[in-house]
Amino acid sequence: IELVNFSWDELLELPEGEDFCNFAETFGRFGHDSFASELSLVKRFDTLIKQNNLDAITVGCFGLIVKVGNTICLPVSAMNNCGFPAACEGDLCSATGMMIVKRLTGKIPWMANLSYADREAAIFSHCTVQQNLLDKMEVTTHYETGKYAAVKGEMKGGEVTIFRIDRKLENCFLSLGEIVGNCDSPMACRTQVKVKMSVKGLFSLREFPLGNHHLIIDGDCTDVIAEYFTNKGFRIV
Repeated sequence: IELVNFSWDELLELPEGEDFCNFAETFGRFGHDSFASELSLVKRFDTLIKQNNLDAITVGCFGLIVKVGNTICLPVSAMNNCGFPAACEGDLCSATGMMIVKRLTGKIPWMANLSYADREAAIFSHCTVQQNLLDKMEVTTHYETGKYAAVKGEMKGGEVTIFRIDRKLENCFLSLGEIVGNCDSPMACRTQVKVKMSVKGLFSLREFPLGNHHLIIDGDCTDVIAEYFTNKGFRIV
């Protein structure tokens, strides 16, 4: 994997390309104030991706908030929804995991914060979930800033795979889970799901987490992921 860095200034200086992830169709109906700016960002990302033959991106999103005055939650959601892996908060572990999971399964995971874990279930949350994982979607405020735009969705129930690689590329967390409910706490990112998991998986999350962000993948993908990463020398925890 080759990492290539771009500044926000470099992106914003690029000409606009196409709305490659159907952003206008997905989010135009909500009429939020930052729509035009977000659509422009999507079109500039189209140019960046094509010019540099990128397979995935991760964005340092809080720098963008300072620079242009809006979030990138909705563009990230739209890119993942159309099949291009996009992580946020500059998370290289998540971007790498998303890219490999897509190659292995054809699915794009949702990158989410581990917000809570006890002995029965874990709660994951983030503001960037893609539409194809949702039963219902609305646009609301971004959690950390209390303004701008973020996705608040109700996720579909059923089996999910929870996955993360560590920053040293030595270990990975892998567990099967089941979405048993959506949550609505004002003290977390806007899309929030409660996931029932094994006792072992929940213990690992509570006591020995590999990091905050975890990838939530629709369905049971544990076998193919375990086989690939075991063959690459990772230890599965």
